[in-house]
Amino acid sequence: MARHVVYAQPSLRSSTTWTPALVRTALRSADSGHLRTVASLCDWILEDERYATLFETRATNLLGLDVYFEKSQRRRQDRGGRQQPQPIVRALEDDGDFWTIWPEDQAQQIITWGLLLGACPFQLVYPNSEDGNGRVVPSAQFWHPQHLRWETRKRTWLTKVGDANDEVEVVPGDGTWGMFTPYGKHRPWAAGRWRGLSRWRLLKSYAIDDWGRHGENASKTVAKDVSGKSTREQRKELAADLSRCTRDAIVALPPGFNMKLLEATANTRDIYLAQIEAADAAGTIGILGQNLTTQVDGGSLAAAKVHAGVSDQRTKFDAESESTLLHGQVLPWYAEINYGDRRQAPWPVRDTEPKADLAAKATVLYTVSQAVERFERVGLSLDREALTAEYGIQFAEPDAAPTPDPSSSQKPQQRGALPCGAPRAAAGFVEGQTYTDALTGRCAQRGAEALTAFVGDMLKLVDGIEDIDDARQALVDFYGAALEPEDLAEKAERLWVLGQLAGMASVRQDAPELDAETPP
Repeated sequence: MARHVVYAQPSLRSSTTWTPALVRTALRSADSGHLRTVASLCDWILEDERYATLFETRATNLLGLDVYFEKSQRRRQDRGGRQQPQPIVRALEDDGDFWTIWPEDQAQQIITWGLLLGACPFQLVYPNSEDGNGRVVPSAQFWHPQHLRWETRKRTWLTKVGDANDEVEVVPGDGTWGMFTPYGKHRPWAAGRWRGLSRWRLLKSYAIDDWGRHGENASKTVAKDVSGKSTREQRKELAADLSRCTRDAIVALPPGFNMKLLEATANTRDIYLAQIEAADAAGTIGILGQNLTTQVDGGSLAAAKVHAGVSDQRTKFDAESESTLLHGQVLPWYAEINYGDRRQAPWPVRDTEPKADLAAKATVLYTVSQAVERFERVGLSLDREALTAEYGIQFAEPDAAPTPDPSSSQKPQQRGALPCGAPRAAAGFVEGQTYTDALTGRCAQRGAEALTAFVGDMLKLVDGIEDIDDARQALVDFYGAALEPEDLAEKAERLWVLGQLAGMASVRQDAPELDAETPP
């Protein structure tokens, strides 16, 4: 192929001491299409290690994901009827052409500046010869936006090239140039993150500088003439001597002078620290869309899920922007040069689906299994196909009831008994019988607990009772005048019967042979 033109970037210059007035100047120059000042401002923003790391996180969250390619409509099938990937897809994935076209170091800068400034140009650099597989694979190279400007009248991008600062037109997608504009092509710089970050970066810069100066001036050595008899020349000479003193110097003061250390007492540290923390939090929210790692206190699971969802949405946006950029401006030229058809260019797709939470999935499956078991026990019908589709649960076929053997000598089951051999078919019966047994046992236990004290008292009254009159008198002595005559008669009869039963029990315990001789 013919040798492709590769432009050299001009040298960069950035030595501005930023002030609020210069930041406003950058805003005005951006609106006129001149991005040199704004790009210098973005360089200054990225000098802050916090903001630079946040943009790096945003870019690496995308570039660290697996990439695959959605095949175009032209696909061939093998003899078995299975669809085979296009040769261009195999070359991009298996042979690694994609990482030559979109190297991580260059892609990270392009993505960072596209998000920060709103527009980032890059140049496609072609090799002078084909690779070992007979393909020509271009490589995207970051182009600093400081050389870029928007020509308002011609509606075109222009950039300076070479040390002579000649200007050439930048046509995104022409095979030589590309332009990453994630927020749209119309005035893309207006939506860049630099507008909000510049003010916070300025506040943070002032706080750091003021904090440093405060540290330098936190204490001063002051010499004072306590006699009031020194001359101006003597005081100037003493001040000059003190300024020339080295660390840990020993000073001998003239007569009539004393020296003391004057220290700042105000706790201004909190002021500077609050400004820096506010700037860091604002930058984190502006870049990542969440500030979980710096602002959320405690182990809030709900907050973690919300913030993780915000991060996932930002990553999905970046992945879609990258896919549109590469499919529209880069891969068509790779497809045309190597395969003769731009329409074969596939869509690069990042796997942005969040990883499954296995612990949460296990909890859901356990809860569903418990619900299914209880529903079936009470006889409710379930749509097993829907549960399988929703939760991936595979139901086993119910055990079949055994066929009764006519020659069997087993007695027929009584009505209401559990059908042996078919526990699944009698799940409702098992549930009901289990519940009835448990309820009966519990009621018996509670009844016994409630009657224990009363029965104990009645057994004490039984001793010495000879007839029903004795029983009535014992109750009157026990309850006093609290019983009505009808209640007294009923309880006296019950107590007399209890005494008779107690006597019978004693006889049977002492002479069990009598109980054995009792006819059935």
